[in-house]
Amino acid sequence: MAGREVRVTTNSGISVVSGFVNGKGAAVSLDLGMVISLRESESTGNDKNVNMILDNLKERYGGIKDLSVRVLRRLPSSQGLKSSSAIAGGIMLGYAALNGIDLTDEQILRDGSELSRELKMSATGATDDLASSVIGGLCITDNYKGRMIKRQGVEEKPVIILTTNRKRESFRFGNNDFSFLRRAYDDMWERVNRFNYEYTAIINGNYMGTLSGSSLDYEKLRDLNFSHAGVNGKGPSVFLIYRNGNDRSKDISVLKGRNIKFISTRLTNRGAGVEWVRR
Repeated sequence: MAGREVRVTTNSGISVVSGFVNGKGAAVSLDLGMVISLRESESTGNDKNVNMILDNLKERYGGIKDLSVRVLRRLPSSQGLKSSSAIAGGIMLGYAALNGIDLTDEQILRDGSELSRELKMSATGATDDLASSVIGGLCITDNYKGRMIKRQGVEEKPVIILTTNRKRESFRFGNNDFSFLRRAYDDMWERVNRFNYEYTAIINGNYMGTLSGSSLDYEKLRDLNFSHAGVNGKGPSVFLIYRNGNDRSKDISVLKGRNIKFISTRLTNRGAGVEWVRR
């Protein structure tokens, strides 16, 4: 007999203030979902990292011994698109639903950040990334304490993400010495809000992209109609934000003609969703 099953959809995101420098971060959510299925079943087919997350959750909360986890729709990995936080947050939400555990947003951010550090998915806990994956909007966080400082709604503008075959791993990059940027990042974090986050994200991408070896390719951007463009945190993905859908549609045609890899999406204030497939 088939066991109970839930399906969880989590968000992607754009880095606004990377938490590597002083443990304080900000990210804004993208309506680019990772879809994860969790079902009561033997876990023999699970990815090793998935089982590590499940084992950590069992130690924290108790609950069902065996769960089968399948990623039905993936985000591009190691592109700066919050894929690690999206899968960890999605598994947390699905695990809680199947075990009747009522997790608050505060618990998800605190426990998820601890889990991220313990499993070496992130050097800082990536609370900002996790918040953008499961809560939505512009999320301004204290990553060391695993808590939300402020969450603001944003205009849900059209977005294009330019992707690449190159990859950047967050944990290894996060072990660099960023102390020389502390004053700049303290100022950025104090000032970021829903009215200026695009410009802050561009500055953040300039700093992080320079350190990681990612930059804007001006040949790819030539003659496009975006209002804001920047490296997405450490990269290598690049975000293009638009004032309206017509400008984005024109650029989609141009990018297809140039054979450039991209994803069309938009900013979102919607949080993660949990759907019962079988109770």
